[in-house]
Order: sequence, then C-alpha cells, then structure tokens
Amino acid sequence: EVYMPKAALAKLNAERKKAGEPLFANARNAAAGSLRQLDSAITARRGLEAWWYFWPEAMKFGYRYHSDATDRMTKLGFRTNPERRVVEGIDAVLKYVEEYHQKRASLAYDIDGLVIKVDDMSLYETLGYTAKVPRWEIAYKFPPEVVTTRVEDIVLSVGRTGRVTPTACFSPVLLAGSTVARATLNNEDYVKDKDIRIGDIVTLHKAGDVIPEVGEVVRSRRPEGTVPFRFATVCPFCHQALVKDGVNIFCVNSHCPSRNINNIINFSSDKGMDIDGLGEVLIETLFNEKLLSTIPDIYTLKDKKAILTEMDGLGEKSVSKLLEAIEKSKTNDLSMLLSGLGIPLVGKKTAQLLSQSFLSMEALANADPARIAALPDIGELTAQKIHAWFADPGNRQMVAQLKELGLNMESLVRPTVAVENFFSGKRFVITGTLSQSRPVLTARLEKLGAKSSSAVSSKTDILIAGEEAGSKLTKAKALHIRIIGEGELMNLLAEAERLQKGEN
Repeated sequence: EVYMPKAALAKLNAERKKAGEPLFANARNAAAGSLRQLDSAITARRGLEAWWYFWPEAMKFGYRYHSDATDRMTKLGFRTNPERRVVEGIDAVLKYVEEYHQKRASLAYDIDGLVIKVDDMSLYETLGYTAKVPRWEIAYKFPPEVVTTRVEDIVLSVGRTGRVTPTACFSPVLLAGSTVARATLNNEDYVKDKDIRIGDIVTLHKAGDVIPEVGEVVRSRRPEGTVPFRFATVCPFCHQALVKDGVNIFCVNSHCPSRNINNIINFSSDKGMDIDGLGEVLIETLFNEKLLSTIPDIYTLKDKKAILTEMDGLGEKSVSKLLEAIEKSKTNDLSMLLSGLGIPLVGKKTAQLLSQSFLSMEALANADPARIAALPDIGELTAQKIHAWFADPGNRQMVAQLKELGLNMESLVRPTVAVENFFSGKRFVITGTLSQSRPVLTARLEKLGAKSSSAVSSKTDILIAGEEAGSKLTKAKALHIRIIGEGELMNLLAEAERLQKGEN
C-alpha cells in the first residue's frame, strides 16, 4: 500500500503554494494523484512510501501463518508495518482498536481504520469471498472526527442536469487532516429539516473520512437575528425561473452557463469521452476565455491552436497533446458518446446497452419509448427521459453538429456470426493500468463474445491485469483464475479478431 506521510504532504503543499498551484486536500488524494503521473520523475519527488502487507505465495514456501510470512518479508528487506500485532479473541481485538483510536493522531501518516485478518492462511480458501471482498479479513473504520465551525454563507450551484445544490461555506477549520471550508447541503429539504442558517455554529465531520458533511446545528450557540434560509426562485447563473421536482429544484434552461460548463466537464471526463488532458480546471479557463461554450466547441479548438499556446500554463507541446487526444476521441464507441452527452439516467452501463441494441445514434434518436423500455434493466422512466432528451431540438442540433465535426455515431460492437475463439463465452475482469482505455478493450472483447464484469468471483474466467493491479489480482490468484498480462492479451486479441474476420 502506497501512502504519503504527513510531513511529505506538508512539504509538497508548501511547494505548490509557492508555485501558485492548487493544494492537495489530504494525503490520500496526493498519493493517488502522484501515482497517476505520466512522468515518473514527478512521482519520485513526491516523498511517497509503502508498506508490504501480503505474500500471496507464502504457503508454497512453508509459511502457514500470515504473521510468520510478514516477518519473513521484513527479514528479506520489504518494508512492513511495525504496528501490526497478533492477538487472540475478540476482546483483544477491541482493545487494540481502542488503543489505535487514541494513537492515530500521533502516527506519521493518516489512517481511517484498521484491517483485522485471520492469521491462519490455510483457512482462506475455506472462508472464501463475498462478491467483493474476502471473508478472512475485514476493515474497521474509526468513528469520524467531529469539529464545530460557523456557517458564513450558503451558496447555490447548478450542475449539468440543472439540479440546484446548496453549499455551506464555513470559517476554515482543520478536520481529519485537511482544511475544510465548504460542504454540500444536498437539497432544500435538508436545509429546512436541520434549519441551517447563515451565522449558525454547526458540527462537521467527514463521511467515510473523505467527504465533509454537516451534522447538526448547535442551537445553544445560535446568534440573535438569524433567519431561516430561503431558496432562490430564479437561477443565480442565467436568472431563469427554477422548477421544483420532488425534493430537488432545477434550472430547466438548457443554455444556462453553469449547466453548459458542467456538461463539457462530464463529456470530457472518464464518465464520457475520456479526453486526456481536458480536465475541469482547463475547461473552466477555456470557458471563461470564451473559447468553449458548448460540447461541440471542443472539436473546434484545433482552429484556435495559436491562442491556446499563448495561454498561461499551456505550451506548444501540451497543446499538441491535447488536440491529438481530442481528435482521437472522435473514433470512440457510440456508448462513450452517449454516456458523455448527459442524457438523464444514462450512465456507462445503460449507454453500452443502448449502443449495442440500436447500433447507431440515428436509430436510438428515432426509437419509440416502448422499444427502449423493452430493453433489460431500462424501464419506463429511463426510456421516457431518453426519448424526451432526443425530442429537444437543441439536443438534436448538438448531435448533428458533432456528426458534422466527424464523431463516430455507430456502435463498434456489431452483431456477427459467432466464430469460436479463445474469448467466446468467457467472463472477464480488467484491473490495473493498460495502454488502451478500458472502454475500448471492453468493446473489442465483447465483440468476440466475451462478457464483462466489474468484480472478481468464482464465475470469472479471465483477469486482465495491467500495471499497478491491486486487490482484484490478489483475489484472482486465490481463486486460481487465469491471469493475462497486456502482451499476451494483445496476441490473443489479434488471433481472435483474425478468426472473426475469416482470415488464416
């Protein structure tokens, strides 16, 4: 497990502050971001450290107990956590948990809990796995740290779907290792039920030790003169009337600037077209500079290369990479385009089903709601939302623009006469980092008759393991599932695709 010590985070944030770069909120985000760096020299400078926790093949070398195997790893030079301890009985476990609940703040690194593991590894196969995790170990999470702070303001934001979300702004406070100044208040009913007012003192904790969340108002400390918060009746960004739908309030103006910018962010993210280099900060900059205002504008940025190159933080090399990534995204599968368009209730899985069922954007756009609802796991509500989205003239115009700009509008997974190959009927899981994106690999594999799954189980036939594969790889080994690296995968794919095309 790779982590960033508290001292390394403080040093890194001091350097980023001096350089005018955004600070990392916590060590977990900093470590994850450092590992995702394409330039390994940057990762090497980040002060990351690691613990080795598990030796999957230890029993083959005569080590029955996890503790003995870990001791051996230590002697071999692997860095193992010195805080580990073997105990007997639940009372001893609870005592250890309480000890580290008190001790966690004094450690050189942040922890949000402990892992309690069966020491006898000969029992692992008998104990087995649930759909997601092994039964021979369990994570215990500490109760969240709670602080109090003052609500300085409540502001409204408008997301890509038009949903209006209230956010509390606080006097900055240190909470669970990071400074917190904002937290979502979910919706109007949440604010009313808790009667949260500007000026109130509230309790604050982190849900899952990550997301700041308001607990309760400290009524005994409420200042005189506070008034209940009243939701706006018009959008703070486009000034159109807001509409209540259930517990949520929406801006229904499809041209709202806040909705547009969030639509672009969603479209380019890994939830949609996965355009490398076109992240939230850059999109906001381009939007403010009026170089982007709608999704199709992404594909006209190539005409503004000279302007982009002159912008702060962008050089000729990074602009060229960005434009190459944008151009490459034009060939993405229809499912990625559908999940990026922001159609209500259409995520990756639904987009994939729609793409493979209708095969083209045109066929889906003209489909009757009953035809859409007949698909497995779709339902009438989703079908009506999809039909209504395509009935909107503005959305149809956007799709037409994207087609004109050269984006693929068809499914890359086409029904074909089944040809028996290595992947036929096999259930696969992908883990780790591979040179091709997961959606592209998944589309290629499913075209060959394989079935995608997100979790390793006894029903999994193949685990495709890239770099930095984690717990899925460990579980696959324990279940004796065939593991394929990227090199072998590419050879098998090439052979299977030749068979599919009828080539020798």
